[in-house]
Amino acid sequence: MEHPLPAMLLEQCLNNVWNEKDAATREGWIHRVYHQHVKLYEPDRDEVIEGINAIASTVSDVMGGFPKDFRFVVQGSPSGHHGVGLARWNGESQGKVLLTGSDIIKVEDGLIVEQYIFIDPST
Repeated sequence: MEHPLPAMLLEQCLNNVWNEKDAATREGWIHRVYHQHVKLYEPDRDEVIEGINAIASTVSDVMGGFPKDFRFVVQGSPSGHHGVGLARWNGESQGKVLLTGSDIIKVEDGLIVEQYIFIDPST
């Protein structure tokens, strides 16, 4: 069975944007998966992050705060329908889970127009 577009975009977003260490390669993927006027909502920010340039800066800032080998690892298979996608993930370094959470996206015209990041509370 083929993955619906939102599920595929979520995998590409997490694996090829958020996990990509090379800025030029990451920039290419940003333009492939995000709409020019995308809005990103993070749990620790009141303001909305808007536009692909702001996404690139945010990814660089966020990933710069983690160990060099940190990666988002999708748990199970992302799901999506009616232009909305959901993926659960672990943030891992050296084989240890540092945080867990979920991303929800809204897709229009084949690109992510909104992304909501949820980080699970520490237990």
